[in-house]
Amino acid sequence: MNKISFVTGAVTIAIFCFSCGIKKAESKKFSIVGTWRYFSNSGNNGVKSYIDTVPNTINQYLIFYEKGELKGDYLPNGFYRLKRDTLIIKTTQNAILKYRCTFNENTLYISPAMICDEGCPIEKFMKQN
Repeated sequence: MNKISFVTGAVTIAIFCFSCGIKKAESKKFSIVGTWRYFSNSGNNGVKSYIDTVPNTINQYLIFYEKGELKGDYLPNGFYRLKRDTLIIKTTQNAILKYRCTFNENTLYISPAMICDEGCPIEKFMKQN
């Protein structure tokens, strides 16, 4: 019975894969350049998971410029570069800050690129037009 279940499952998966027409993932290039408004943070504080949304009355921004300059009032001003999924910032005080970073055309997520004893928060930003 186990052989029949295995073969049936394998055949079903194969049919599903071929019927869906496996395609190479299309990788879109999104730019981090622009103005991003702080929207929320989420994480796990060691006891429970949480999501905190920022009220519309709080306006904090990150502004990424094409030539690598970073301004705004959420992180210190300085210069940035992206290295794979890491955002590296050299502040005007010469401190180096590193964040894990993922983004698409409308949403940016950053999280400290270090070990956090109670879980690292994930900060969410929305692109402004």
